[in-house]
Amino acid sequence: MRRSQTGHAWFRTQVVMVLAAAAPEIFVDLLPKLVARAVAIDERELSDQLFLECHRLLRRPLEDIPADHAAMRLALIRCRDRLENLSGPGETAVVRKSFGVVKELLAVLEAKAKPRPRNPQHGWWLLREDLSRHVQAHRMEASLLRVRDYVEDLVFAQPPEARGMEALADWESCSTQLCQRALVNMTVLHDIIAGDYVSDRVGRHDQRLLLAGISDADFSELRLVHDRLEDMVERTWAPDDLDWQREHRELLTRLRWWHRMFTATHLDKGRTAVFVELVDSAPVVPGPRVDRVVQGAGVEFKTLRREIGDQTEVFCPAPLLAEVVTHVIANIRQHRRPSATPGVRVEYGLSEGRRLLLTIRNTATDPSTHPGHGLRTLDDKLRPFGGSITGTPLEGEWTFATEIGLPVWQGV
Repeated sequence: MRRSQTGHAWFRTQVVMVLAAAAPEIFVDLLPKLVARAVAIDERELSDQLFLECHRLLRRPLEDIPADHAAMRLALIRCRDRLENLSGPGETAVVRKSFGVVKELLAVLEAKAKPRPRNPQHGWWLLREDLSRHVQAHRMEASLLRVRDYVEDLVFAQPPEARGMEALADWESCSTQLCQRALVNMTVLHDIIAGDYVSDRVGRHDQRLLLAGISDADFSELRLVHDRLEDMVERTWAPDDLDWQREHRELLTRLRWWHRMFTATHLDKGRTAVFVELVDSAPVVPGPRVDRVVQGAGVEFKTLRREIGDQTEVFCPAPLLAEVVTHVIANIRQHRRPSATPGVRVEYGLSEGRRLLLTIRNTATDPSTHPGHGLRTLDDKLRPFGGSITGTPLEGEWTFATEIGLPVWQGV
């Protein structure tokens, strides 16, 4: 490895593979020198193997990485600094490629070291703080839009090389933010994202893409965009070539998806990015929402223990709560006795301070011949958030009771 560039590149890559597997701490210690060697002899195969071994180490859980975390971070920083000094006019393809990969490896390492959310509510709170606030303050959209504009303009004219490098740098900045502010915090929300409510809100296609985004610890979907963008920057500009058009179309589709889902400040009619809008919809104070739905249906009702409903935040998206209450009121109308005017009573309660109980009782209804399908569907939507809904026929003045259980918002 220390001799001149004579010899087979295959042999050098095999040495790297054995070293990383047998002595990972020594591999990490030698990494800056090995990268410098790969750059000096301009050997893409060697640099690729070095970073592939780094990637394999980082794929493991942080506590299971067989090398010191601080030592690995320091080694990657030294590689980054050396490559940065070599970047600029006249840089080789190995330098350009290696510089981008090292920055991505550092971002993955930082994401691994970042404390994971403890539970879904904590992850939701972090998304509101780390993602939503920054999107609404216009701090995340600009870099992604510059990349998107670069890719869109490729079909019209061949851009200067410098603009391609700027697009890569913009995506690296954007992907780091997406990883640290969004994807890391989403890992504890798998059941919510995979649930029926999110499927209804964003559609099954976008739901699958969201799940793919958090499906592995390295968040490789972000890396895939980088690789496609890099290929588009480096390959021959050929807008009339069918393969070029396909690659261009796929890359542009992915960029537009990340923008629409996570970073857009204004989509249409005042809406923000789809996932940000979802995050901003919870927690909710149920009292005013329930009043609005019931009053909008033209139903007369009384409320007991209103102060609980007006002062307690619950972990449930506002549109889902409205959907649940709307269904309950529709059921009352559907099953009311002929010529009868059902009475409705809304009551709030707390169970050990951790669960809000919203009970809606009504008079003058008959039992359904096919009960429960609508409630079961809503129960499926509430369950990933920790909520539930059940219906019980009653005897006496009150003929039916619907009990909605919602977890009290704990946040941090």
